[in-house]
Amino acid sequence: VLCVGRVDSCRFVRSIGQLEYVVSDPSAGESVENKISILYTDEFYDVLRPTEKFSRGALVLIAGKLLRFKGHVAIQAYSIREILCQEEYECLQMEAFLALQYHTKNPSGQTPSRRPSASSDPRRSLPSVSPVTSVAVKRVASPAVVCSSTPKRPVASVRSSSTSSLVSGQSGGSSANIEKFGSKIATHAVSGENTSINETGSQDSFEDSVFLKTGN
Repeated sequence: VLCVGRVDSCRFVRSIGQLEYVVSDPSAGESVENKISILYTDEFYDVLRPTEKFSRGALVLIAGKLLRFKGHVAIQAYSIREILCQEEYECLQMEAFLALQYHTKNPSGQTPSRRPSASSDPRRSLPSVSPVTSVAVKRVASPAVVCSSTPKRPVASVRSSSTSSLVSGQSGGSSANIEKFGSKIATHAVSGENTSINETGSQDSFEDSVFLKTGN
């Protein structure tokens, strides 16, 4: 529970070793007796030198659970702190009012469960799939792309075609030169043959003259 109250009194209960704070409802009138006992364990409280942590009339915020103490309803406090800001007190008053309205309309005190609202979005109605499954579906659904690669020509055919093109280019380019200089080549060839014949004949005549002179 969470409650706000004004401190009326404080005493140490030796039987339980705790402090008992008596707080009253700050919103109730002076004529209305609306008080409750708050049990709290203060580790720094000194029994020999008792000191009051909260002065009388202080506004405190208490958090704890309900229990029975001396035949009455009490609160076993987990924490107690003083409220110094008036705005915080007003906010707590509003929360208390809303809580009272809610529990008045719902006496059972059970918080209603949230029901999933029907959505018109078709994407939300689809079953959830894991990332791996969705990727697999996309791959299957995508049309298959057939890649046709042109067959490669063999290296020998490429080399033979390039060689034939080079030969044809060379023959086509040099045919004109051969026709142009054909007569000169033939003339050189004939003159070369005549020269070799003349040299052979001169060599024979030289040897004949030598032999004739030696014989004489």
